[in-house]
Amino acid sequence: MARSICLCIFLLFITWIPILSTSFPLSTKTRWIVDEKGQRVKLACVNWPAHLQPAVAEGLSKQPLDSISKKIVSMGFNCVRLTWPLDLMTNDTLARKITVKQSFESLNLFDDALGIQIHNPKILNLPIFNAFQGSPSLSKISGPGLQEKKIILHPHIGLCVTNNHSGNVPTLRLELCTKSEPSTFNPKEGILWINKMCVETPDVAGQKVKLGVGTKCSKLGQISATKMHLSFKTSNGLLLCLDVDERDNSIVANPCKCLTKDALCDPASQWFKVL
Repeated sequence: MARSICLCIFLLFITWIPILSTSFPLSTKTRWIVDEKGQRVKLACVNWPAHLQPAVAEGLSKQPLDSISKKIVSMGFNCVRLTWPLDLMTNDTLARKITVKQSFESLNLFDDALGIQIHNPKILNLPIFNAFQGSPSLSKISGPGLQEKKIILHPHIGLCVTNNHSGNVPTLRLELCTKSEPSTFNPKEGILWINKMCVETPDVAGQKVKLGVGTKCSKLGQISATKMHLSFKTSNGLLLCLDVDERDNSIVANPCKCLTKDALCDPASQWFKVL
């Protein structure tokens, strides 16, 4: 568990740096991080603790977020390594219903709550998860040309599941969440819809997960204690889970990881959170 907590971080680019000409989204190629054009990207990251008991990024009770961000840029960094509270992925009540103010006041940190009210009032009454997103609603992504939507978040990487339009057959891949398409998932039905197409899972491990028009929709189940494994059974009764192919961030089907109590097992690539 300790290992998983250490791995559960977001790499957040400070996208307003004028000299940064990176083409998003980022991905990995062998041991390098590359941009959309395949060019290597060099990260200079600063650590920003956010995984401690209040589950809110530290320092927001002392300075406005804009001031902190500009200070980071002035020091020559182009990336923030924001430590992520694992409880936000495993405890829906904490993530969705507890506000920043309530979190601090429950710990008797009244001065810090007052400091946030002074320096960052916009996040004070947001649910904790929204304070990370900076968006007004947990189930919405706002911006020019964007509609309300559910998102399927990969909490280990901080990207969202969306339609990969590059091939002849629609498949799934991880993209920046601002590029995600309208998605719906009802756990009782188990059908994942993305932009009016449903997920069609393969019968063989290692193959990509496809999108179809609704004739062969696969039923997905949320298994494991975290409810973040999205699993399905093949026609032969084999249990597989959605997984991430690190070569191109595509979504594939692989045998489910870490369903037993193995402390050395790392399930992070198979974690998906419906928000």
